[in-house]
Amino acid sequence: GRKIYEEFTTVVILGEQVRVTDHVWRDFLDHLHHGRVETRHLKMLRTLLLKRQTADSPPTHYSNTMSPPYPHPDPIETVDTHINFSAQPWADASLITPRHAVRTRWNQAATQKWCTDSETRLFICPSLNTIKGSPLTLEERYALATLPKNGGKRDKGLPEFIHLAIGMKVMVTNNLQTDLDITNGVRGVITDIILSPDEPPLEGGPIVTLKNLPECVLVKLTRTRA
Repeated sequence: GRKIYEEFTTVVILGEQVRVTDHVWRDFLDHLHHGRVETRHLKMLRTLLLKRQTADSPPTHYSNTMSPPYPHPDPIETVDTHINFSAQPWADASLITPRHAVRTRWNQAATQKWCTDSETRLFICPSLNTIKGSPLTLEERYALATLPKNGGKRDKGLPEFIHLAIGMKVMVTNNLQTDLDITNGVRGVITDIILSPDEPPLEGGPIVTLKNLPECVLVKLTRTRA
């Protein structure tokens, strides 16, 4: 590795951040990083709330038994808005959450909604655990089930079931092929699902639980150099 490193003759230092193009949001992130959020930043954040406080609403920042240590911010002049989350642009809104359980349930609900609205069949693909290519015995399955859950390391974070459907939105979460721009954060859509030749004939119905892993899942990425 060192020999390859010493072959480099040119060093490029990137001094400009280009991923965030919103200057107001960038300013907020800079102040948040250093713990110096100002009143103007709070006002900006409150304009993004879906259910904002009206001018006549009582303050909700302090308890009834304590007085604020500093003046209360000016009330936000707005009116209650009735938002239809099934209409655009909220129908395709993305959820940002640090909670893995919330993300998983949100993705499942979004996939089921897509299948219902588009009348597309939903495939439930169970995980397949093997040891040296052979299925687990009853004793091995019991041993796996009783292993402690140490942050997902025992199964590398893989879920027991994966929901798949044609037209379903997906996202790359690892840098798979950087030279082709197939990197973390790239989005795409499933265009086809090739089932295993050993898969039994599919039964009718909108939801099918597969017996075998699919042979291939074709995804069209929104951007790639391929």
